[in-house]
Amino acid sequence: MARTAKTHVETLSAPRLVRSKTAVDAAMAAAMAGLRSHARQVGRPRRKQSLAWTLGPAEKPSAALYAEVLWDWMYVKYLWVAPRQRRSGFGAGLMNAAEQHARTLKLTGIWVDTFSFQAPEFYRRLGFLPFGQIEEYPRGERRIFFSKRLS
Repeated sequence: MARTAKTHVETLSAPRLVRSKTAVDAAMAAAMAGLRSHARQVGRPRRKQSLAWTLGPAEKPSAALYAEVLWDWMYVKYLWVAPRQRRSGFGAGLMNAAEQHARTLKLTGIWVDTFSFQAPEFYRRLGFLPFGQIEEYPRGERRIFFSKRLS
């Protein structure tokens, strides 16, 4: 008995895990292009701006903050301070610089996520309020989401 080629519908109804970098990159590009197109269609075009602040020498910073501005919010994606510089005000200084920039841009607020084993109290001291968490992520810990409204 000859095997027939799969129809387009059969191919779409059987999800498959892809693992090669090329296939993963293609899947991500397709998803992002589709999401951007939908956002434009519903009147919410995506204009992401990447920002970074550092302390110390440019070639080897002692602390760094990377953030993304999307729509009217700033997301602090990464905040890092070298172990020897921790508890010196570097983290707060970077967060304050990011907040001042967000205010200059007239953003609604800033959000960040951290883990229970990292610095949730640090963000609370800066006026951030928790708005969600994931239990057991990673096992035995929590991922906590904080926001601070600026307007």
